Amino acid sequence: MLPKVVVLTSTFPRWSGDAQPRFVLELCQRLASDFSITVIAPHAEGAAEYERLEGIDVVRFRYAPSHRELLCYGSGMANNIRNHPWRILLLPGFLKAQAKALRNELLKTNGPSVVHAHWLFPQGFVAAHVLRKNNIPLMVTAHGSDVLVLKGWFWKWLHRRTLSRVQCVTTVGPEVRRQLQKLVVDVEKLHLLPLGVDTEYFVPSDKARDCFSLLYVGRLVPEKGVHILIQACSLLLNSFPEGRLIIAGDGVERDSLINLVEYLGVGQQVEFVGWLDKSALLELYQTATLCIAPSFSEGFCLAVAEAMACGCPLIASDLPAFRYLDAGMDIITFSEAGKVKDLELAITSLINMVDKRMEMATKGRKRILELSAQAQATTYASILKNI
Repeated sequence: MLPKVVVLTSTFPRWSGDAQPRFVLELCQRLASDFSITVIAPHAEGAAEYERLEGIDVVRFRYAPSHRELLCYGSGMANNIRNHPWRILLLPGFLKAQAKALRNELLKTNGPSVVHAHWLFPQGFVAAHVLRKNNIPLMVTAHGSDVLVLKGWFWKWLHRRTLSRVQCVTTVGPEVRRQLQKLVVDVEKLHLLPLGVDTEYFVPSDKARDCFSLLYVGRLVPEKGVHILIQACSLLLNSFPEGRLIIAGDGVERDSLINLVEYLGVGQQVEFVGWLDKSALLELYQTATLCIAPSFSEGFCLAVAEAMACGCPLIASDLPAFRYLDAGMDIITFSEAGKVKDLELAITSLINMVDKRMEMATKGRKRILELSAQAQATTYASILKNI
């Protein structure tokens, strides 16, 4: 019988074909040959409470009436609360329901050999509390928002309490690791381990790239800096009527960003296409002139890594997460985060440098093969077995 891993997460597809991020599901699928996996995730209106989703057993816990289960999904928990402060009232019920779901798994005859919690809070906090009186090991993966957004003395205290009870912590990026090094007593518990990219699916194409097609992929939330990108592109788009900016994703800033586009007079050249499935994203990565990530903070930007895998040239904010992906290989053109003019100059320069873009694309594909999801999953499996 395979050892059982119970996975706690607040981001997970709500049903087959859901456009919510799939990275936790895909990691579970890659681990399924070595472990029996059950995922515990929040319920949402329209989702099944119990199902086998693409080969993975899923339990979705109820924490409010269906029409009030609004804490997760969409823009993410932190942004959902920031934009609708009353939703913080849902948090106690969420914590209690998630803890109960985990306890139910512990009581089963084939209970878990290990628990893997994604995000220090709330999943890591809940798991550490539930497991404090038994010897089931706990691994926590910090994704970025749990460390880079939840700041201040209270969160440091809470994170430190959680981390004191775990056997292993993985972090998806260097800035997250640096912050956690201040909190973890035993740094040997700490591993820099991005989830990786499906380099067998996200591949370059023989198609010619568009001559002026700019691409953003991700959530439409303040920390992603999409408003900076739109402002930086507006003058260029006004000068080049054939140019376009494609914004793939959704979030709480969508309406304000649409208003900004109209105000700047580039409504005909900016497309908001919403969340896309993998096949549609693949086509965009393979044909865009540039993929741009104007973030103010990042743990590990999966969209940038996917673009690299597809040989798409990149511009990104000068952040540790993107420096890590670049690895000093001159794969990414960097601009100062939040600086419209700096980003505009970077785009203008790279648009006119075809040979440079091709060179970047080739090196980007080579670099991202070192961070393939397949290789990263093998390391995750090794750590889980060891603990």
